[in-house]
Order: sequence, then C-alpha cells, then structure tokens
Amino acid sequence: MARVRVFFLVADLSGGGAQRVVITMLSNLDRHRIEPILVLSRSAGEFLSSVPADVPILTLGRKGRSSLPKMIIRLAILIRHYRPHVILGFLLHSNALAVIGKIVSLRLGTKIIVSEHVSELGYRKLPLYRLIRQATYPLATAIVAVAHGVKLDLSKHVRWVERKLAVIHNPIDIEAVRSRAQEGPGLGSDLPNVIMVARLTNKQKAGDLLLNAFAGVAKKVPARLTFVGDGPDLAALRRQAENLGIARVVNFMGFRENPFPLVRSADVFVLPSRYEGFGCVLIEAMCLGVPVVATDCPHGPAEILLDGNNGILVPIGDEDALRDAILRLLMDPVLRANVARAGLERAESFRPEHAISAYQELISRCAGI
Repeated sequence: MARVRVFFLVADLSGGGAQRVVITMLSNLDRHRIEPILVLSRSAGEFLSSVPADVPILTLGRKGRSSLPKMIIRLAILIRHYRPHVILGFLLHSNALAVIGKIVSLRLGTKIIVSEHVSELGYRKLPLYRLIRQATYPLATAIVAVAHGVKLDLSKHVRWVERKLAVIHNPIDIEAVRSRAQEGPGLGSDLPNVIMVARLTNKQKAGDLLLNAFAGVAKKVPARLTFVGDGPDLAALRRQAENLGIARVVNFMGFRENPFPLVRSADVFVLPSRYEGFGCVLIEAMCLGVPVVATDCPHGPAEILLDGNNGILVPIGDEDALRDAILRLLMDPVLRANVARAGLERAESFRPEHAISAYQELISRCAGI
C-alpha cells in the first residue's frame, strides 16, 4: 500500500490543547500508511522536544517570525517540492494558510483537511477571523470538528460546508499520561488539593470565576487551590487572590510541559471555562483517577462527561454552583470515589487509537489512496 504524505500544519508547538493533539497524532500514526511531515509557522513552543525523531520539521518563518505573504510563498514552495497528498491544518491561522498556500502552489491535487478546535464563542468579537474562515473553509476537501457542538456551530455559521463536516474527538494518549504522571513529585500539601490546568485567560478559561468560588470553599473546609499554566491574566489572578484573602492557599505553578504528577496528586480537578473547543484536560485528569468539575460550556465538557454522568457539570458563570460542586467532592469521600471511578471508565473511550484510526481513514479517503 502506498503511503500518504501529509503536512501537519500548525503555527507553533506552544502548550495548548491543539498542539498536544498534534504531538499525540505524530506519535501514534501508522507509519506504514502515513508519512508525516510537521510544518510550523514558527519554530517555537514547549512541545518541540516531544516531536518524534522520525518526523521532519519544516519552518515557514525563516528567523522565527515572518510576514504572512512570505509564509504563504514559503508554504507554496514546500508544497511544490515535497508534493504532499494532504495538508492537515490545526486552528484557524494554519487552516487558512493551508488553503491559500495550496492555491498559490498550483498543486491542485493536494487535498486540504482543516480542523476546528474552537467554539463559535471564540470568534464572537473577531469579525475578521469569521471572514477568513468563511472565505477559506469551503475550499477545503474536508473539515474536522472536535466536538458535535463545534460541528453544529460550523454548519450554522459557515456557508457551504455541511457536507464536508466530520466529528473526530481529540485523541488522548492515556498510557503516556499515566506514565508521565509518575515522573515527578505531586503537590505535596497536607490539605485537600483543587487544581486547574489551563492557559490563564479569563475571557475563556475563567480562572477569576474559580477564585471567587474557591473563596467560598475555603470558608467551609481547609483546602488549597493550584493553577498550572501561564497567560495574560496571571498577574490579575494573583491580585484577585490577594483581594479575596486567600493568597496563602492559592499556588501559581506556571506552565509545566508535564503537569501530570501534579494532577495525579489532586483531589479535585476543575475546568470553569466560558467556552471550549473540546476540553482534553478533563480526560487527562479522569484517566488519572481524579474527579472533575466543569462548566457546561460550549462545547466539549457535556460530551466528555455525558451530561454529568462521569463528572459534575455546573452552569456557565455560576460561582455558587461551582463552589458547591467542589465542596460536595471534598466533603464526601464516597461521592469522590464514585465520580473518579466513572471518569476512569469514560476516559477509556478517548484512547488515541480511536481518533487516529478515524483521521487515517479520512486522510486516505481524501488522498484517494
């Protein structure tokens, strides 16, 4: 069987969920079927060292950064030189770049698969992004939505794409997560630990909401809250913790390329987002046996938690409901064990072989090989 040559196109390998998906895919693809080549707009990011050794890395920005026209021309040159059968883009920037680069290259036989990892709410105040998406996505061969809610968003807000849409949940390398969770020390606190792992952007991830909720938790039970991640709202969150009088029981650990030893040692994992594309971190916590609390935001958590059967779902922006859910788990060890057990079972559904198989079938079908 001929191998399908695939460009995996992403802006960089910074510590986000989509970037982690790229690494999981590159690590698990069947090399007898797929010949992966990683193409980065910028050679940067915490996950660069995790790229498998047999995967070539090409860069569009020759000195780390480059203008968009130069990146388009560079991509077109690479397409003509390497002649990929398929380009698989991740996130809007790379999705649009893939479509435009193919057109400029005149290699019309190359097929484009774009993958959407963002809820429609992520584009709500970005009209230019919505325009770019509408101009480029219909020109793709296929469009992957990482959740059913994301697929519904695309079918409602992007014209002429309905028949190209497929849902493939993000692959989670469960065994790798469990192995890496043994590689370092845990949180090491004598208090019950609540943890959040995310980029610290209140607009999406709502760390401010979690701090308000945790202030109520701390009044009822002794506990510690840990944030793992960096982001533009780190300083604001530190100030908020001080203003709420809980700074002594709130830790900010910064970005960790391997956060899993910390997650494994936590008593409760919380994802209080205002919107998501999917929510891979929930599955990572669940596969480590940590009970999870998440907001029922668009999109992902409700699909992962089966509407609350495998974790606790609370309304978006409801800090009282979030506080009460955390308290229930901290104060009831039987409930905590039951939720953790249900989460472990659900996490098995997201083993990488399921999503990798779906992607490989889609890639082969688009390539006609």
